[in-house]
Amino acid sequence: MIRRQIQVRTSVHTAFRTFTERVAEWWPPDHLPHGSAMLDVTFETRLGGRLTLQTPEGAFVLGRITHWEPPSRLVYDFYVGSSEAEPSSVDVRFSAEGSGTSVVIEHHQAAVPSERWQRSAPGYARAWAELLHSYVTLFEENA
Repeated sequence: MIRRQIQVRTSVHTAFRTFTERVAEWWPPDHLPHGSAMLDVTFETRLGGRLTLQTPEGAFVLGRITHWEPPSRLVYDFYVGSSEAEPSSVDVRFSAEGSGTSVVIEHHQAAVPSERWQRSAPGYARAWAELLHSYVTLFEENA
């Protein structure tokens, strides 16, 4: 399992909405699984909703929401580095802490075969570091 925890200077509600409704603002455009230009990245904000990457070549479904509990928790299957049949799982929790919000991300092996997870986990860990840095920076720029 990969676990990351960050703090953002905003309310739980705003942190959750930014993570789920403003993905393209914190997802670095050079951080793409399909090696093409990003036009948009979006969550369909509901149980069963898709995480979709829009590129000039078309739309790619990156995952699907399996637990939807605004504004405190989001869980989704993640297909990058695996497949829809054998996804990894990302669990994101938001909780009030001091004058801001704690965001905890746990990325689990789930249905990914062990050998593939062992190969993919270091890349996921690097990716989360980059994505979360961009997410935190978005709040710092708007402070």
